[in-house]
Amino acid sequence: MNRYTILTIILTSCLLIFVTFVTLDQTPSFLTYRPKEYDVTLITQVENCDQTVFLEGLCQGGNWAHIFTQTLYLTNCLRSSSKQPRLSAEELLQCTKWDEDKCSATPKSIRIVNNIKNFLIENGLTTNKCLSYKQTVNFNLKNKCPIRCDDLSFKKPELRAKNLLELQSTQDIQDHIINKGPVVLALKYGSSLNEYSSGLYTTKNDDQDFGIRFLMIVGWHTEMDGKITWKSLNSFGNQYGVDGRVNVGEKNEYILGYFGFDV
Repeated sequence: MNRYTILTIILTSCLLIFVTFVTLDQTPSFLTYRPKEYDVTLITQVENCDQTVFLEGLCQGGNWAHIFTQTLYLTNCLRSSSKQPRLSAEELLQCTKWDEDKCSATPKSIRIVNNIKNFLIENGLTTNKCLSYKQTVNFNLKNKCPIRCDDLSFKKPELRAKNLLELQSTQDIQDHIINKGPVVLALKYGSSLNEYSSGLYTTKNDDQDFGIRFLMIVGWHTEMDGKITWKSLNSFGNQYGVDGRVNVGEKNEYILGYFGFDV
């Protein structure tokens, strides 16, 4: 076998590998460029998306309803070339099956993620125009799922999730944010989170345990020592933290898991 034949084989193999990679829906992890600073809310495609900072009000279940709804919405919106209507956090709140009162307490078990996942895959969400968020004073919200919009017309699904993936590594989370969109962060809900104002969120030894809270990771910042800080949105409105955001270190001891949508 002469050197020209060997060179031809090598070039052909490289071409086949390249074609395989470019036909994948997502760039292979080892080929992904991960900048030291990233924010999905600043990229060009987000211009088609409604980025209103969400406010759960007095209903604590509004936290997970808003976070999962907006994460699904942005994941889809970032892939679209036209403006997309906001999805209904109210529908997710009312229709997700959960044994506890959804408004007067935060979830005590991460199992609620499976219930949310099942509803979003099997049923999907209608628009916020159909069912607007209104759970601000309802402290006895059990499992009831409206079949009509606020104007009494019958609701119809606007978007269904294909899957909700549990992400494991920091690199997986970064790649998902770059290639698909925001990621849901599940966090042990301590009283220190309510007191956050700016900088890096730190826990306290005497934290009161309120259950589980969810944040939406929209990007990250890399410190000089290489540590990652997640830029995350809470659901306390834009008066909380810095424009509604809280910065959570990747090694924070309260972190319970990360979840990202396929749409």
